[in-house]
Amino acid sequence: MHVGQVAELAYTHHIGYQLTAKFAEPGQIWITEDACSTFGIDVEAISRRDRAKSLRQLTEGIDFVTLAVNEGWSLGGAGEDPNAHRLGSWTRVYREDKRGVMIALIPGMGAGPDEMPILADEPTPAQIARRLQLLADALRFPWKINAGVTAVDLMLQTRTKKWSPQEWKEVVFAPSTSSPPFGIGDVESDFDWSRTPTTEEEQCRYVHAYDRGGSYVAGIAGLELPIGDPVHHPDGAAFDAKTPGYWLAEIPETADWRMPYVLNPRGIQFTGPKWMATPTLERALALGYQPEILEAWTWPQHGRVLLGWYERFRDASSSLDTDDPDAQAARNQAKVIRTHGIGIIGSDEHLKGKTAYSPERRLHVLAKAKANIVYRLQQIGEKTGQWPLAVATDTVLYASNDPDPVTAWPGGPESFGRGFGQYKPEGSALLAEHLEHLNGRDYRGKRDLIPAADWRATPPTGADDDRSR
Repeated sequence: MHVGQVAELAYTHHIGYQLTAKFAEPGQIWITEDACSTFGIDVEAISRRDRAKSLRQLTEGIDFVTLAVNEGWSLGGAGEDPNAHRLGSWTRVYREDKRGVMIALIPGMGAGPDEMPILADEPTPAQIARRLQLLADALRFPWKINAGVTAVDLMLQTRTKKWSPQEWKEVVFAPSTSSPPFGIGDVESDFDWSRTPTTEEEQCRYVHAYDRGGSYVAGIAGLELPIGDPVHHPDGAAFDAKTPGYWLAEIPETADWRMPYVLNPRGIQFTGPKWMATPTLERALALGYQPEILEAWTWPQHGRVLLGWYERFRDASSSLDTDDPDAQAARNQAKVIRTHGIGIIGSDEHLKGKTAYSPERRLHVLAKAKANIVYRLQQIGEKTGQWPLAVATDTVLYASNDPDPVTAWPGGPESFGRGFGQYKPEGSALLAEHLEHLNGRDYRGKRDLIPAADWRATPPTGADDDRSR
């Protein structure tokens, strides 16, 4: 058997994914490790450093490939040598008279939970197929090649009616030519903050960490994102929260030591003014800070261009949140897609100069997530008097005398759960053993937290508990 005959199966069985009445994504056939070995591919020799390159070397000239080429099949992705006949992790296999089929070699993919959750627990071929179907049906879009490709193609698929298909791609998702303000890379950054507990907090027995679900994507629904080129305001401009922009301002001293500072998320000692994106400045103003705007770049053209994309992931996360292991694997795969999607649109290495490249959008999404975290922390603190001990990206820590992190959550039921923007238990520890990480600097204690599931199964409750010795 050769790869062309494998591709023929897609035509015989009408494999593909129907997106609209007139368009379907090409069929995919995933080949397992056992099948690869049967077809003459030395899977044991595949390098983990570059699986795709390794596969191209291992498959060049084998019968599984050359017999297909001899019978009139063509292979995509030949690279610099158009006469090379080989397979990568993903290869388009086609004939002139038929649409291409994507052949995916599973040994060429990572199988870790952070990369390919659908493969992480050694599923059977039937389970893999079911998980891919569940993922595609939940997102209404199939997995394609890798998380970044899937995310970007889904952005292009979720066009709003306001824009024509051509405008959507050539205007809204045209590659950005606007870098962060001229060499200043620290326009926005995630929180990495801790503080020493108060005397009263030190009397608490436990510390519980909570993870904010879908933190980056959660704020996209109402977020105006840049389109096209910005306008420079060398002497500053009046702030408008609805206008995406970069704003240069002097950073005032923090007025509240009990929570991370939205204008200085990593506690850096500034020697001059700092750039920030619109959502950060909006939240700072709402907290009562009044930084003077010295310079600005703003985007007069803007829109909620990732709203449809966000809605696909929101709906998928909800529909796949069941006890079914296959659904959970598909849900985790969707998370990988959205996380990589936010990252790749700002990636110079992977997307610069290509459709959807937009560092400014990534920075506005990051800023909105950070602003929303601060909003919730402030709300909880003012209502309950409980303030975080540490915040690291989308993880927040609170001290408590309640051993159960579920009932210890200080934010109320509306902000607790597995939905986007809600908080769920991530891990816990005895406060006395965690004090070294609560030092007023960056937080490095995650590795010492007991995972939430393990903690809730056997929480320490007495003074003689082994964990406290």
